[in-house]
Amino acid sequence: EQFGGMMMNRRLRRMVQEGGAPFQSAQIGGGAFMGYCEILSVDAEGEPDQVMPMLKAVLVEVLRAREHGFREDEFEVAKRVIGAGLAQAAARESTVDSASWMMRMNGAVAEGKKPMSAAQTKELAGKVIPTITLDEVNKVFAESAALDKGLVAATLPEKEGVEIRSYSSIYECV
Repeated sequence: EQFGGMMMNRRLRRMVQEGGAPFQSAQIGGGAFMGYCEILSVDAEGEPDQVMPMLKAVLVEVLRAREHGFREDEFEVAKRVIGAGLAQAAARESTVDSASWMMRMNGAVAEGKKPMSAAQTKELAGKVIPTITLDEVNKVFAESAALDKGLVAATLPEKEGVEIRSYSSIYECV
């Protein structure tokens, strides 16, 4: 899941950088929700009068990735970025304050995972990441981005002069 989210976020950032996005920023996230289910959230920020174009653009990109997957070059970049992040976390672990360390350990226990140091996580990831294939990442992303298996909620602005045509116009985007 981390690979798919990272690659999707890089695509959304690229859209903004290239000037082709109706939003100023957008990101995808997800994970365990209160220990009961998995969630996928997509957030976009921009001008209030661009709400519908933002919603449509983000959904189109998520569905494009779901239907067609990610490219090999995107996957290679994601592997390098994750590896560098893990190396950096392991290198600075001895300087982490006790509250942050405790929150990380508590989070692992709450998720039913074995608490590990950053160095242990880096070592384990170094063994696991090379075994992950792009096909596996694409399959997991497609399953987690299935819009027909959950709730789609849109938080929209309430601002004078900005009109959302109707709830059905939001439904049409989805």
